Amino acid sequence: MLFLIVSIVLASADVDDNVIVNIVHAAKNDSVIIMSRIASDNAPMQNSKLTLIRSPTMAVFYPPKAVDLHIEGTVILNGNIGIDGHYTNVSASMRYPQTLLMDAAVKTAEQMLFKPATNDHGDPIAVLHQMELRYILKKNVSDVTNSDYKKFIEPEFSNDARAQGHHGSVSVTGVIDSTGHLSHATIFETSRSPILDTAALKAATQSDYIVYKDKSGHSGFREVILPKYGFYNHFWKSNEHNALNYSCDQVLKDQRWWHATWPEKMPDPFKQWLMDLSWFNDHDDNGKSKPAQTSLASFEDRWQAASQLCETQPGSLFIDLFKPEGDTAREATERTLKAVSTSLR
Repeated sequence: MLFLIVSIVLASADVDDNVIVNIVHAAKNDSVIIMSRIASDNAPMQNSKLTLIRSPTMAVFYPPKAVDLHIEGTVILNGNIGIDGHYTNVSASMRYPQTLLMDAAVKTAEQMLFKPATNDHGDPIAVLHQMELRYILKKNVSDVTNSDYKKFIEPEFSNDARAQGHHGSVSVTGVIDSTGHLSHATIFETSRSPILDTAALKAATQSDYIVYKDKSGHSGFREVILPKYGFYNHFWKSNEHNALNYSCDQVLKDQRWWHATWPEKMPDPFKQWLMDLSWFNDHDDNGKSKPAQTSLASFEDRWQAASQLCETQPGSLFIDLFKPEGDTAREATERTLKAVSTSLR
């Protein structure tokens, strides 16, 4: 098994220096993961979105010969994404050149098709673009567990992100070096919120990790995938943000953002959590339906009714308006907070 991470970073605009390209696409299958991220130090670009709408086959991504020879490395591509969405004038470079990977990377870029960037008037424009392709064999990548952390830094879930309804999870990948720090950190799975993705990257690079040692006891480098960072208002690791104080106003902000950002991934984590509670309310320990229980069957109607009440009662708690799952959610949250509090003593 192998995978390829594609970190896409905008370099500059070719036609209009005042344009921002926000790359939001993340596609994956069993063998390949294509991930994109935004360079945090770019000039602000807020109106246009550049979306990857077609990607090449696995054979082009990672040439079989390179796999057989166990060739890995990072290729930097520079080129133009034109008004037709095609990548042209592509050049490739590597710190330690590998022709197989460089040729494959160029072919990969040339077979990609993007939705063109646009200016403030909605007209298609060409942009200069830089893309980083990391070729890594899956067997050389390991998952980080809690025991791998020497010092874990919690990411910031900022008020700015909450005010915009941003929430979800972020996964980070990188290299734990011989000093126990994470280098070459990139987003492995995006939240589609630049604020949350940046917060996750910052926490990941500020954390300290146990240094990998080989069989001879020598310190080495290790390609890793970190556990997901979760940013959820119905459960955050503090007494300030959880289901017990999740206001209608915040719920509605979160729902609107999720609908606009993840239309193909419904429902959002909070609604899914309540649906799961509804299922458990309707079934016994053996998974059989309880007699006269219809809460799951009427879930959507009651969800819509509670959401409409929230519009007129923004200061109310959603769990107070959504029954019976709200009561179950309260009990579950209180038990969890008690368990967390006990473990910290």
